[in-house]
Amino acid sequence: MNLHLGNMAAGKRSIVTGYTRDSKNYRARLLAMGLTRDTSFTITPTN
Repeated sequence: MNLHLGNMAAGKRSIVTGYTRDSKNYRARLLAMGLTRDTSFTITPTN
């Protein structure tokens, strides 16, 4: 199942499994945040 970060609920924990070919800019932003393949992360809300 592929999810976009913007569609994930706050508190959701997930693992990066890869990137789609048509998302070069999006991929670059995720890599800049350290979200490489097999990295786990949790979505936290901003106030």
